Amino acid sequence: MTGAEVAVIAGSAVKVGDVLLVAGTALTALGAVSSAQAQSNAARYNAQLAERNAQISRQQAAAQEERQRRQAYLQQGAARAAYGTAGVDLEGSPLDVLEQNALQSELDAQTIRWKGEVGAFGYEGEASLNRSRASSAVASGYMGAGSAILLGGAKLEERLSSRLKVPSADWGDSIGNSQGVTDRPWGDK
Repeated sequence: MTGAEVAVIAGSAVKVGDVLLVAGTALTALGAVSSAQAQSNAARYNAQLAERNAQISRQQAAAQEERQRRQAYLQQGAARAAYGTAGVDLEGSPLDVLEQNALQSELDAQTIRWKGEVGAFGYEGEASLNRSRASSAVASGYMGAGSAILLGGAKLEERLSSRLKVPSADWGDSIGNSQGVTDRPWGDK
């Protein structure tokens, strides 16, 4: 059988199933990329939300810290006024009480700020994780598409080659036979 005869057989060997296999492979690859892009977009959106939540956490903590400081200032003022009305000198124990109250109020304000930072840090970690997921989703989609294309190509090659098999007696016993068969479709000796 000559190379021309094999080409004629190969041309007539493509069937509807082969075309459907190619189309299905293309759709699978496109679906993998599309799905990965959607996952990536969702992860990026979640990262933006987490970043915004970090900002909100800091802003809320700053507002609460300011309220705490204002309330402490008013309480200290009321305590001084009460001591003054009662005729108590601001020295010794009364002064120690005012100083202790001021220290506790400052500690409360700094605790509020710290809790806001801890919350923001958690949201920033979540944002970082989501950005990583977005990148991984895209890479995974392209790998899935590539895998689908390779698998589809292998299936198509298998289908076509099973229809193009010609008995080996036409070509000789084996590729490396010693009889000098030269009528192989690919033309080598």
